[in-house]
Amino acid sequence: MTAVDDLDRKPAEAVRIAVSHADDAALALAEIRRQLATARPSFIFLFVPNRLQPVELANALRMSLPNTVVFGCTTAGQITPRGYEDDALLAIAFQRRHFRVASILFEPISPVSIADVVSQTERLVSQFRATPGRKRLALIFADGLSKQEDILMAALEAGLKDIPVFGGSAGDGLRFERTQVLRNGEFHSNAALLLLLETDLPFSGLGFDHFQPTETRMVVTRAVPEERLVLEINGSPAAEEYARLVKVPVAELSPTIFAENPVLVRNRNLYHVRAIQ
Repeated sequence: MTAVDDLDRKPAEAVRIAVSHADDAALALAEIRRQLATARPSFIFLFVPNRLQPVELANALRMSLPNTVVFGCTTAGQITPRGYEDDALLAIAFQRRHFRVASILFEPISPVSIADVVSQTERLVSQFRATPGRKRLALIFADGLSKQEDILMAALEAGLKDIPVFGGSAGDGLRFERTQVLRNGEFHSNAALLLLLETDLPFSGLGFDHFQPTETRMVVTRAVPEERLVLEINGSPAAEEYARLVKVPVAELSPTIFAENPVLVRNRNLYHVRAIQ
């Protein structure tokens, strides 16, 4: 039995999932609405593939889900019940009886004002009062081209205190042109969306990867940190040295080569992938 068959036979109670592969924004949202017809969501989160135009999707939202709170972001792929897909509009409906939500948009975030993020986050936490017996968590989705996520996360952790935060960066496939987040019916670039959730359900963070570190080591010897731009590795031009280490000509460097030979940064006993653009 596949994950799709299992979800169709016994839908999840806390969240409901809907998927559309339609090329037209209005048709895609109509399919999403039909699949979530029996859901009673506190809010819906949309993961938007790069083949759908955000402006058209925002316009269609007003007709398709007029009385529903909808957040979202553009992506470089979605994990659906069928596995990884890069052309699906994925909707996750968080059921009202299990979730409450408050949100804030940080705009602009390049550069990040640490003091502003901390103060706005603290204000959101204080205004969104906790219900006895329930727990809170935060979700953050940031413009993936802002290059400000590390600083943003540090500011959020200061403002959220002991509230755990999860999330990631918005994408746009492999174009690296414009990434956006959705709030109040509008898409925003150079922005970050923070959702503060309250739930009566237990939760925990889950992380997984399939990477194994090798003995090859690289030292960044020249860079522009605020741009996350590496100019030199091991004292040589970055692209040339990377190509030499993975044993391919510089002209053949591509997203496939980058995916097959990821760069890992070690933090204690954990390894984090640094994506190459």
